[in-house]
Amino acid sequence: MARGNQDKNRVALSKSKQLKDSEDFHAKVQALLKSLVTFDGLEPGKMALHHRDLIEKVKEIQVDHKRRNNVSELKLNITNKERERLISQLRTKLEEAGATGLEAINVCSQFGELGLEKVKNTDQLLKIPTSCSLTSKDDHFYKTSDFIDFCKKDKMVKGMANVRLGLRLVYEKIFERESKFKEYVSCLPGSYNTPLYWKVEDFENLEKLGESCREELETAISFVRAIVRQYCYLLTVFYSQASLRTIYKHFTWDLYRWAVSTVQTRANEIQGDDEESVLGFIPFLELANTSVKCQKGMERIHNNNNEVTHAVLDVRDVEVGQPVFISYGSQDRNGMNQLIHNGICEETKVEYKIYLPQSKPLSEKKLKYMKSVGGEDFSNEAVLSPMISVQLNSNDKEKIHQLQQLCNFLTIALDKDDDSDSYDYQNQEMKSTAIRFLKIRLMVLNKSLQSTDCTTFSTKSLQRYFQTKQSISTKLLTLIDTI
Repeated sequence: MARGNQDKNRVALSKSKQLKDSEDFHAKVQALLKSLVTFDGLEPGKMALHHRDLIEKVKEIQVDHKRRNNVSELKLNITNKERERLISQLRTKLEEAGATGLEAINVCSQFGELGLEKVKNTDQLLKIPTSCSLTSKDDHFYKTSDFIDFCKKDKMVKGMANVRLGLRLVYEKIFERESKFKEYVSCLPGSYNTPLYWKVEDFENLEKLGESCREELETAISFVRAIVRQYCYLLTVFYSQASLRTIYKHFTWDLYRWAVSTVQTRANEIQGDDEESVLGFIPFLELANTSVKCQKGMERIHNNNNEVTHAVLDVRDVEVGQPVFISYGSQDRNGMNQLIHNGICEETKVEYKIYLPQSKPLSEKKLKYMKSVGGEDFSNEAVLSPMISVQLNSNDKEKIHQLQQLCNFLTIALDKDDDSDSYDYQNQEMKSTAIRFLKIRLMVLNKSLQSTDCTTFSTKSLQRYFQTKQSISTKLLTLIDTI
């Protein structure tokens, strides 16, 4: 009898410890979530430090989560050689499902990653049935309806197609062996070049680059914080629903950031309508990389009900032996957007923004005059502006015009008379003062930009992006004396 009571006490004590461990763990998750919800901004000069603290906290949560659930870790790391082997299996499955034209292209190494090249001429279009695409809307083949119900009813998830698609990918990765899309999921990259994979040191180097790179730093940190917030929220919700405990057990930070980055870099709009935009992955064709001049895009084939049946890529005009490139969307997306959301850098889209510091507000008369000659929005064509955005491929004439915009603005802003009725941005006496001020401004910004060796960044896209900014800054300094 005494032995039996001892066993019962040990079991009760063990359960009590487990309960306390669970409560402590979720209190930690809730504390991080609350700090992200109530966050009121980053302190200049300490943004990288805040980011380091955030990453340490979410990694600590991940370590505790793995320890508590004692589940085998899902394989995410994969070599390009292994991916090529698995992509070959994916190609076979796609052709069995009705894909056409795939014999004309092959997988190749491009930019240190995988891409597509044309290997033979064909009269066929490359066509992938949408039934082969993992999308944000599919729900008919799940084991149970619980996960479907969650995605449809949860306030955050149901309104965000990208989050739904990310969670669909999480689900398929957890149940990969049984997944309808296992050939596709298994050949995905194990990591990406998005901010979710940048090293903490990358953020620290960004901060060292100074004011000229503050927008990139703030945008990248804000993005990471948003995804950590999603992760903490979803981890809490999955735990609260017994039917989703299997997903909860495997739901690590590494798995979620991988899924989010996969959506960022590979998702396409499968079908858009007034009610709902459907995002998804178009297998094989999505391996195509992009180039600056490429205008080629994937088209869609619709049936009589206006439902998309195939994704199509026309490579008939691509020469044999040449890479197959596609456009990644709107041409007005700037370099920062591509860097943060696609993990790529097209040098010609990188923008070097220069803002003029303001020690005190401009007087009403100065503002009135500036708007009378520069317009309400200080457009690129305006004669003056407090901010310019310079691109590498703009010619010297365009760059000089932009410097002149800043100089003309300073000619008025630096005038000590705040109540004049006769301001003139062409005032030669004030112009020499404005040029000196602007030259010092450019030198200060350039010194910060050149203070960091960009080859220390962990990804090639980050290196190219900020090397491009350095090149633009150096060029502007050589042109300042010509205005």
